[in-house]
Amino acid sequence: MMKVLGFFLVVLTVAKAQIIFPNEEGAPNPDPVDTELFEALEVDDRQAFSSCRTPNGEIGRCQSFSSCGAYSSLRRNLHRPSVLNFLRGRICRRLRHTVHLCCPASNIQLPPSEPSGPSRPSSSSLPEECGSTPLVIRVVGGQATEPGEWPWLAALGTRVGNTFTSGCAGTLITRRHVLTAGHCFEPGQPHPTMVRIGAYSLTRSSTSIAPQDFNIRDRRDGGYVTRTKENDISIVILDREAVFNDYVQPACLPFDYRNRDFREEKLVVTGWGRTRAHSFRTSDVPMKAVVPVTDTNRCALSYTRLAANKRPVIDNRSLCAGNGTTDACLGDSGGPLHYLDLNDGKYYVVGVVSFGVGCANSDFPGVYTRVTSFLDWIERNV
Repeated sequence: MMKVLGFFLVVLTVAKAQIIFPNEEGAPNPDPVDTELFEALEVDDRQAFSSCRTPNGEIGRCQSFSSCGAYSSLRRNLHRPSVLNFLRGRICRRLRHTVHLCCPASNIQLPPSEPSGPSRPSSSSLPEECGSTPLVIRVVGGQATEPGEWPWLAALGTRVGNTFTSGCAGTLITRRHVLTAGHCFEPGQPHPTMVRIGAYSLTRSSTSIAPQDFNIRDRRDGGYVTRTKENDISIVILDREAVFNDYVQPACLPFDYRNRDFREEKLVVTGWGRTRAHSFRTSDVPMKAVVPVTDTNRCALSYTRLAANKRPVIDNRSLCAGNGTTDACLGDSGGPLHYLDLNDGKYYVVGVVSFGVGCANSDFPGVYTRVTSFLDWIERNV
């Protein structure tokens, strides 16, 4: 009897020894993709992590990257800064050799793995490499960006002596071309005469590489109509080529998203404009804000409340976004509205800041020029 009891004690001891918690010595080796992510993120042991909630506020499940089906399409792009930023913001637990991410309880909408529309023509002069932020690991309601986070963001303005004053923003799309708004050159107001690219602070030196200043040599107008605010898009031609570096890179144009309306998706707007709706003070550094895209027809209906002589045209050339808490504002005009493709980790400029009623007005979403409606025109002018 004692021998039998001893045998069962040995079996029990062996079984107990096999119970290993994931952060203890002797735990099974993590999936290689989890190890790759852990090394790429370079997580600090002392870093504090937020609770497991998705960007939409949904409570998710804290689990390994390899077991989260919602993020599976990101595995082949783990070393892209934009993808790492996306995943870093979703860390919910740090284990010994890996991290766990907040995985959505339900599937999130990700871009298709294959392009849904026609790709860029092979004859295009647009750069092959675009939309990546090499360095990145006040828009109303927004937060400050980091140097190099938006290397295609351009400031359009004037310079008197050594003082540069920005009045509009834009997006570098080739070495010689900046996409901006047509109303930045509206008759009866001072027009920008120069472009600054690669700047973080507009008033002081803030990066290891000096920003690049250009004179505006020429401009292509997209047919802007002052009265109705239609076709609010323009291409500025620089007096020489920009030199690409960590702080100066082109954004991508959305050739693969011609048929995507982005409704209910969350996009990012950036600029140096006002940080408060009722303040004349603009931001010294670029601000960013996440804005949800709203239905275009409903947006157009909201603007019918304006007097007939002030009523803009909002149609398939427009993209509306904002919820009354975050928005673009004066000084952000012409700046980019971004879509992050989680499959390739690149940012695409899908909107150009156009107009609104005030800033962050819940009754009137911000209106952007829809870039996909002007891709053929852009192709002909770069």
